[in-house]
Amino acid sequence: MKRPYIYPNCTITRWVDADTCVLQVDVGFKILVRVTCRLRSLTGGLNTREKGEPGAAEAAARVAELAPPGATVRLHSYELDRYGRTLGALITDDGVDIGAQLVADSYAAPWDGMGQRPEPPWPIPLAAA
Repeated sequence: MKRPYIYPNCTITRWVDADTCVLQVDVGFKILVRVTCRLRSLTGGLNTREKGEPGAAEAAARVAELAPPGATVRLHSYELDRYGRTLGALITDDGVDIGAQLVADSYAAPWDGMGQRPEPPWPIPLAAA
């Protein structure tokens, strides 16, 4: 995968689910663009449970805790996915890679987008909680 383009001034508008959000991206020259972002980490892709699946609401709550609507983040934009969303890593102002944190917390499973979609464990193992 190619090197990302970095947008340092982005604001979370809302979370669609635990691995998709809508951002307001400052692209410079006082131009703000609305972007739908499919979350990944700096080191690779990931998958969270889909809405309605066991654990999905808890994963969505965790990601909103890490970066609630209105929070500013840095976007590392890699490419567009097949649905036209930006594949991007989001880094909080205090340096937390949101995607990597979701994987570390067992709310997401690493996934490169190829093959069968992995499911994060549910319920979350006690060691991860």
